[in-house]
Amino acid sequence: GSETVINLTSGETLANKSGLLQGQQGGELTELGLKQAELLGSRLSKVTFDEIYISDLSRTIQTSEKILPYHKSTPIIYEKRIREKSGGVLEGKSMNFVKSLAEVKIKII
Repeated sequence: GSETVINLTSGETLANKSGLLQGQQGGELTELGLKQAELLGSRLSKVTFDEIYISDLSRTIQTSEKILPYHKSTPIIYEKRIREKSGGVLEGKSMNFVKSLAEVKIKII
């Protein structure tokens, strides 16, 4: 048989709203992010899942809290290996700063 994988992202975080590179930093959802998560939960309420895998980052856990009530009998697996890619030393820096570094590298090449 075939399998379907649905990959979701978290709702808007304070870092997103502030224009910061978040990477593997936890991050808290904004009011808009919580509303996005609620709408996503409602939209997925009738979907049947065999398993639900959730990153262990706080923003994804917050998002999942709005989805999981619709899927109480579905096994939940919290998995560190599906975290967002690390931004390394650039995490927490402004996206404008990060982009300026990328532009400098491109000009050097």
